[in-house]
Amino acid sequence: MPHFINLDRLSLPSRPADARAQLERVLGALVDVYQAERIIVFGSCVHATATDDSDIDLLVIRDHPPGCTHPALEAMQAIGTTRPLISTDLLVRTPQQWRAEQANPFGVFQEIVDHGLPVYEG
Repeated sequence: MPHFINLDRLSLPSRPADARAQLERVLGALVDVYQAERIIVFGSCVHATATDDSDIDLLVIRDHPPGCTHPALEAMQAIGTTRPLISTDLLVRTPQQWRAEQANPFGVFQEIVDHGLPVYEG
């Protein structure tokens, strides 16, 4: 099982009751199946404004292997193997793309640069 960090700093939706365990399964699939190199949480779970209807916003960073044409779809398929009861919203970037976003953040990437919370750093 991968080692996750900062999970106790997140404000997760109150439903399902085992939201943290659900999140750990999702993160585990992203690391073990999708082979994420880094995962950063952003949005309402970081700002402590999550409601019962909130999803968990994740930036997933990994090099895309040859032949990977739909990295976000592949990441969602990895999550699907856990049959999660929580909703996730994913952004997927390569390390190079993430460095470029950090150098000139705009929109949602400004939010991630300013407030994103790393939960996995492989």
